[in-house]
Amino acid sequence: MRMLAKSIALPALALLLVAAGCVAQPAPPAGLKPGDKAPDFNLKGSDRKDYDLAQFKGVKAIALCWFPRAGSGGATTQCAALQAAMAQVPADRVQVFGCSTAALDVTTSFAQTGQYSFPVLSDSARAAAQAYGCLRPDGSSERWTYLIDDQGIILAINKGVTPQTQGTELAKMLSAAGLVDGGAAPQAAATGDQQITVDVGGLKRTCLLHLPPAYDGTRQLPVVIALHGARGNGKGMAGMTGFDALADKYAFLAAYPDGVAADHTWNGLFGKIPGGEGILADDVDDVAFLRSLIGLLRDTYHVDPARVFVCGHSAGAYMSYRAAVELPDLIAAAGVVNGSLGIKSLDGKPCGAVIPAPLAPVSLIHICGKQDTTVKFDGAQTPKNLFKSVPECVAFFVQANGCATPSKDTVDTAAGVATTCYTGGKAGTEVTQIIVANCGHGWPTAQQGMVASEVLWSFFAAHPKAPPGG
Repeated sequence: MRMLAKSIALPALALLLVAAGCVAQPAPPAGLKPGDKAPDFNLKGSDRKDYDLAQFKGVKAIALCWFPRAGSGGATTQCAALQAAMAQVPADRVQVFGCSTAALDVTTSFAQTGQYSFPVLSDSARAAAQAYGCLRPDGSSERWTYLIDDQGIILAINKGVTPQTQGTELAKMLSAAGLVDGGAAPQAAATGDQQITVDVGGLKRTCLLHLPPAYDGTRQLPVVIALHGARGNGKGMAGMTGFDALADKYAFLAAYPDGVAADHTWNGLFGKIPGGEGILADDVDDVAFLRSLIGLLRDTYHVDPARVFVCGHSAGAYMSYRAAVELPDLIAAAGVVNGSLGIKSLDGKPCGAVIPAPLAPVSLIHICGKQDTTVKFDGAQTPKNLFKSVPECVAFFVQANGCATPSKDTVDTAAGVATTCYTGGKAGTEVTQIIVANCGHGWPTAQQGMVASEVLWSFFAAHPKAPPGG
């Protein structure tokens, strides 16, 4: 490959000012197009090797796959989709690079976490992104892909890449250039488990995400967000509920966020107590976390906005109730397993005793173990909290949704499971109460007479959010 003139670097001070947004950035070059000479670069990869165009002369074509921020959910999805495509990329003919303006330590950590088989280049000085015309005003890059031949000529530029379609888009570019067999297109996106992160008020929050085989990055699928109990985590919630297998069977995404308040739990009770701890923690905004997480799942993973469901166990159930009250604009239905509507108390006096009615109708299913001594059926009050009884919790949503009196009462005498359904709510919402006689505080399974995860999904699948005006 012929050596091209290196881009002239800005002075160090100017680079710092540009990064800080203090001065205007130089105008990008006139739009590059196929047939143009590709700007040269000299960048270090996540494998700690130095790369430039000259070293690939007569050996390989190069794919530069830019993404805005290494470590973000979008970058993780994009590189996972790219990794899924690598099996179809002829390694003797094509060198693939991820490209980011992040610092080398960030790109290296990101690549190691994802275990990608391609290097991720660090353009922390932003000179290469500037030369290629894909530098954004905030210092990140556009999500563009450039294909360059072994003589340094741009073969194709794709500015329509999404995180989910990076693999298929690259395959199309390689096929059009005669570098791969057109019939050997890879999958659109990787499936399986991914760890995603969301920044909420400067606090890095994490979530384990399971993508079913039906996920292709283009078809809108439902999502079930499952919240663990106190001292738990997302991985443990996945194991306890078995939602992954149901997600694979019924084609939905399963998300398992991690709580952080005190003992890895949730700020799930209403009211505010200065200096509270554990489920009383006032300084952890879990409602904002769930709002941001749902936005990420919708925008990056193409989740169906009408089929976003939240459920939880114990402390996670408190948080599910709070989400149903405060996020009904985003949630179609909520599920509670051995939890309650709770209010924070100080010396036995409730703080913020009035729980606000949801601003929009939301379907709800409450499952409780009759033998639960941790979250009691009849409610409880301690110096630090007040928990409403199961009938009070159910009645709260029956009234908020405008449901009719029970339309159907059933008692499974053999298994000891009693179900009460309230139908006819606004926007087609319903409320269901299930009491499992042979269950304590655990997650009900077939041994207790019902499989909670299957019952929850069946309820969710039947209760998408009604369209506007519906």
